[in-house]
Amino acid sequence: RHTRYISVTGVQTCALPILATTPVDALVTFAQPWSDHLIGLCVKREQGLPWVAHFSDPWVDSPYQRQGSTIARRAAAWERAIIQEADRVVFVNTYTRDRVMAKYPGAWHSKCAVVPQGHDGAVQSGAASARLGAPLRIVYTGRFRSEEHTSELQSH
Repeated sequence: RHTRYISVTGVQTCALPILATTPVDALVTFAQPWSDHLIGLCVKREQGLPWVAHFSDPWVDSPYQRQGSTIARRAAAWERAIIQEADRVVFVNTYTRDRVMAKYPGAWHSKCAVVPQGHDGAVQSGAASARLGAPLRIVYTGRFRSEEHTSELQSH
């Protein structure tokens, strides 16, 4: 299935008046729906705010995206503009970062960061030590695609 998109102009019409009366320091957009990044792109261009775009999964490089379709070609152009114009781009693992960024100029790679599944393990280290000796339960509620590497998950 293709990603469903919401009206970027409609949301932009709502977002820009709010930004005109409410000062903000930065803009952060999270994919899913991908149109959130398109809204961020519009706001970035209009307001010039520092912008962080968070990619939880590959967009154009998704194994579920049909290649060759009109929407796939548009998505490729949109993704390129987002990666180029965002001040920072966050990925949830190195596999996704490397897969997405492989097609872009090397200079753009310096704006990327990996925050595993939206958390920083260093912040959680104290919580884990508080329950030494207690059983450790790991629950994964997603699914692995056959080409994804699980080494990062297994190493933690």
